[in-house]
Amino acid sequence: MLQVIDDRSRRLTPFWNDQDQVCAWLTTLFPPGGLERARSFDGSTPRMWQAGSGFSQPYRAPPPGTLVLVLGDLGSLAHDPRCVRNWVEFGRRVRSAGGLPVALLPCPPSRWPASLRRVWRLVEWERQSALESGRRNVTTEQGVAEEGAADRLLRLLSPAIRVEPGLLRDVRRALLPSADAAAEADFWQNAALASDSSVAATLAPDVAASLRQDFDAEEPEIRHALLELVRRWRAGLSADVWFEEVISLGADSRSLLPPSEVTEAATRFDQLSRWAPTIHDPLARAEMAHALRGLLHRLPRTIGTDTRVGAAMERLWRMTESDAGAGESPRLIHLRQSGGDLVAVAEGDDARSGSPLARVWTADGLIVVTEGDARNGFWKTGAPPFWARDWGWDEIGAWVTFAINDVTQRLRWIPPGRFLMGSPDDEQERDDDEGPQHLVMLSRGYWLFDTACTQALWRAVMGENPSRFTGDDRRPVERVSWNDVQGFLKRLNGWVPGLDLCLPTEAQWEHACRAGTTTPFSFGATITPEQANYNGNSPYADGPKGLYRKSTASVGSLPPNAWGLYEMHGNVWEWCADGQRDYTAEEATDPRGPESAGADRVLRGGSWNSHARFARAACRYGYHPDDRNYLIGFRCARVQEGNQASPKDAAEPTAPALPRLAERRGTQGAAGGVVLRVASGTGGGARCPWPQALVVRIHTDREELRVERITLPSWAAALGRDRFGLWAEIVVEPEDGGESVTQRLRWIPPGRFLMGSREDEPERYDDEGPQHLVTLSRGYWLFDTACTQALWRAVMGKNPSHFKGNDRHPVDNVSWHDVQGFLRRLNARVPGLDLCLPTEAQWEHACRAGTTTPFSFGSAITHEQVNCNGNHPYADGPKGPFRQSTVPVGSLPPNPWGLYEMHGNLWEWCADGQRNYTAEPATDPRGPESVVAERVRRGGSWDGGARNARAARRSGGHPDAHYSGIGFRCARVKA
Repeated sequence: MLQVIDDRSRRLTPFWNDQDQVCAWLTTLFPPGGLERARSFDGSTPRMWQAGSGFSQPYRAPPPGTLVLVLGDLGSLAHDPRCVRNWVEFGRRVRSAGGLPVALLPCPPSRWPASLRRVWRLVEWERQSALESGRRNVTTEQGVAEEGAADRLLRLLSPAIRVEPGLLRDVRRALLPSADAAAEADFWQNAALASDSSVAATLAPDVAASLRQDFDAEEPEIRHALLELVRRWRAGLSADVWFEEVISLGADSRSLLPPSEVTEAATRFDQLSRWAPTIHDPLARAEMAHALRGLLHRLPRTIGTDTRVGAAMERLWRMTESDAGAGESPRLIHLRQSGGDLVAVAEGDDARSGSPLARVWTADGLIVVTEGDARNGFWKTGAPPFWARDWGWDEIGAWVTFAINDVTQRLRWIPPGRFLMGSPDDEQERDDDEGPQHLVMLSRGYWLFDTACTQALWRAVMGENPSRFTGDDRRPVERVSWNDVQGFLKRLNGWVPGLDLCLPTEAQWEHACRAGTTTPFSFGATITPEQANYNGNSPYADGPKGLYRKSTASVGSLPPNAWGLYEMHGNVWEWCADGQRDYTAEEATDPRGPESAGADRVLRGGSWNSHARFARAACRYGYHPDDRNYLIGFRCARVQEGNQASPKDAAEPTAPALPRLAERRGTQGAAGGVVLRVASGTGGGARCPWPQALVVRIHTDREELRVERITLPSWAAALGRDRFGLWAEIVVEPEDGGESVTQRLRWIPPGRFLMGSREDEPERYDDEGPQHLVTLSRGYWLFDTACTQALWRAVMGKNPSHFKGNDRHPVDNVSWHDVQGFLRRLNARVPGLDLCLPTEAQWEHACRAGTTTPFSFGSAITHEQVNCNGNHPYADGPKGPFRQSTVPVGSLPPNPWGLYEMHGNLWEWCADGQRNYTAEPATDPRGPESVVAERVRRGGSWDGGARNARAARRSGGHPDAHYSGIGFRCARVKA
């Protein structure tokens, strides 16, 4: 028996596709029940795969003698050393259970820690010798050091506004042949990335601008090769992506491209700048202005060397600045939930109504609220199917992609509907079997490949290429029989759960080919070789002769029809699922021809060698399912049957699937949107009904927020909302059978805050500055109190505290390492809980709770608000009592976010060590986390002066240190 665990940590995103392929291959080697699958997410406990429900079952150890294969790095490439330790411990558990732990690592042996070698059998995934024959002959610097390969990749890929994992792989192999696969993981977790989405990563605009200058210094041969790779990866995407990349290039690099591409990009930018200001609908205009700010933020200011581009950029800047209230200072807006309403209130006005949700900055005072996620709102179910890699809308309609290895295939959504099938009696050069023309109703929508199946995709699935016309993997595969295609579909569907591809029926094929037209061709009454690949010596209806290419053309190289489908006329005949039925004049619903074993199957569309008449939408031929030649290919469909395993499997986009051009810009996926205008000094602010969607987007001219409805998490016993915001509770049963212990957690939303203290803050320390802006991109749960002695005893069975006698006192006298043992044991007790310590930045963000004063209560603090040594008040304030011990948690007032005793009582351990502050903004910062690094303690304690209880005060200690003034509170960081 084999158990396969694929590690889906974010840093390993470039290898996710490889993992899928290995798993798919292994499924072909083992009988049913012989292979188990599990998945790990960013170091968490693996989750088991169960068909139909994804990786949703608790992990279970396999029987003794099982080979446990991990597809991942076992933490070798992670910045956090705890990842390696977790996998070492997991490997030991596998061995103790009688299993054999083996790992396939995407990094060379030089990066394998010794601790892993002692427990795991390690195998290198990609060996250098296996790659040499497949690399391009492009001169590059040799011997790229491990630590420098990621930096070189960043420089080479700086012209790309999105970096797909496959593009990253192609660039590494083609232009950095001496760099190993680990460079891809190093790239994916580099701080220069603004986003590490599994679809594509993006570089931070300021970093990309600097790197593009270095890119311009590369040899022209290298730059040209890179641009060719990027252009290839833009096939199937909106042309605007490539145009933006062209515009952003330096003049010297731009000169390496065909002048026509540069001109086309400039023209597109000019058209956008003239059209955008004409939008008058408030919601659509606000959406467009938000998108344009992102575009202008990405573009370098130096692109104005082209007169049209410079003028276009100026027009767009004027539009966005006027809409954003140019000259106005950004203001802070509090968002709250009051009953069924969303309330937006300016800072300084009465923001006490309802429960706090988040805070956003705006200069123009406009808050745009739209239903749906820019991603998942695309799907009717609100969630993507398992197989979907990327999806979206464009001027044509809805599209989705899936990927096999590095091959991506796009599908277009074809909506249900009626059409006239066959040809009218007076259509020139028709055949008798095309009539009588009759009305056909297709009751279900379906996805259809936007191109014929390519040789690249066939090879990725079948491992060989039967085609006659080779040399370009973007050509359609040919010389495939109908039965060959069934083998292809069976293997591909086995690899990708839920994909369920098939061939379209003849009716589905013609419906998609016509794309709403009734003429012989989707382009009109006739056709030319510029629109289709056929024998130009045999034109349609005595038209002029034209080009005869004498071979297939690359897919997507000729114009698409109105529904975004390429080469539906000519290039290769395409197999359909069914055979030829006899037409009648009666209306038919979802018709299918003969499908008995051995029955002839329909071919549609004509080929590169056909007369133009055979490329008509109505033309039909039947062939034996074993026939194959270099004229025949196919394209796949995914039909929305009524028997999918779950509604999620239906994979249907939200309506309208084929929007009119006037409906698409700026408002896609934004049904039910509203714009709130918030002015200072109005008291009540602005409000609107809370949208009913699962996901709501809230954005301003300065930032965007995604709000998601949640149900009771599996790890929580209760969930609710009060005047402080969202809360959840966990319940822990003591092992000795005593009373259960309840601990409440508060949801801390993502946001920005000023970390550290101002230079004029009384009694500050130097290591608290310079004060700097910190962005926390993810929200997290945080204990609303320090961990109590009751909870510690329920988990650990003993109480190390100095101050005993009341289980509601916080546990004290615990080291950082003691806390790690507590966390491991508690997380093992409560599946999915995954508690940790907060980082120093997360701790201060929660402590401040939106304030900027030394304490969350204001510029000073009193003994009624804090438990500290009252003999040492803050800033020459009056003395107070010195309690000389801890106080029960929750006995002093909470801060504005409902957190108790963030000031005083006990110093609290943080996850990381002290980093050196700089004035530069930081996103999700973390201090040192090596095994021997000191760890931060925050908040002050019962025995310290009031200055130590300030929000910015930081202290460090050895992770083994413990005394009666140290405790902790736990976090759960949302992945």
